[in-house]
Amino acid sequence: MSARRNARKSRRFGIRRNSSETLQPRDLGNFSYARANPVRCCLMIHRRPPKQRHHKTKLGKPCRSSNSNKARAAQKEPWLLAVSPRLKSLSAREVIRACTGRMQIEQTFRDLKCQRSALGLSTCQTRSGPRMAMLLPIGASASSSYALWIIGLAKRRSAPAINYGSVKQSTPTLSVVGLAMFWLDQNRHLKITRSQLTIALGELRSLIAIFKI
Repeated sequence: MSARRNARKSRRFGIRRNSSETLQPRDLGNFSYARANPVRCCLMIHRRPPKQRHHKTKLGKPCRSSNSNKARAAQKEPWLLAVSPRLKSLSAREVIRACTGRMQIEQTFRDLKCQRSALGLSTCQTRSGPRMAMLLPIGASASSSYALWIIGLAKRRSAPAINYGSVKQSTPTLSVVGLAMFWLDQNRHLKITRSQLTIALGELRSLIAIFKI
């Protein structure tokens, strides 16, 4: 049923499955998405060439199970992408190239929303675009500061002590972040072992617990 529905959609937009025209990304123009609450969008069409990744049986023949047949039929269908009219300045090829990295885009969205290991913007309680534009650089700077703390704590234990001035002092004179920036400035390809990273993470967690950051 879904295959017939996709075939009807293909005929509606003038798309032929086996045509070489859809191998090249193509802009179909402006459309309205949905009937109840229509949303203006631009449609892009692109049919990817086969990648010859076939699911085969132990005898080396193409698998004919229902799941394989459904996956085979789905992969033969061209991409029909609905994008914002604001992207009208981009060519169809540029839009398709951006969508091929959709897994990275999805991971970025998860990083933005995750409260445990990322920015945690799911708790910001706002849907305002300008406010989000302010929160993103703040969160990015916080993440970079977190990375600098990890580098500084790791190098404070393993690297030689750094002191300013000619007199050697028994107490450290550089902050943890300043120490990390010093070593990054000295060596752009700075290496930290797994054991150093584990110790630095444990020390940072203990500092957070003590000072209730």
